[in-house]
Amino acid sequence: MAFNEDASQKRVGYSAENFPRLLRFARNILKRYKDTHHTKLSYRSMKFKAALQEDFALEVLKSVFV
Repeated sequence: MAFNEDASQKRVGYSAENFPRLLRFARNILKRYKDTHHTKLSYRSMKFKAALQEDFALEVLKSVFV
């Protein structure tokens, strides 16, 4: 529950179907990064750190997609 899905108010059009897929995709990226780098950060902490530090976000994305 790192992305606070229960508080989401996506109910118009296809957003209710598509948004959970995007969240699952983001969680899988963070999970793969956590497994390969053996970090002790929680998913919520990694999400927050990636939001504040662009270089960390790019490191996460590069480690998954390279």
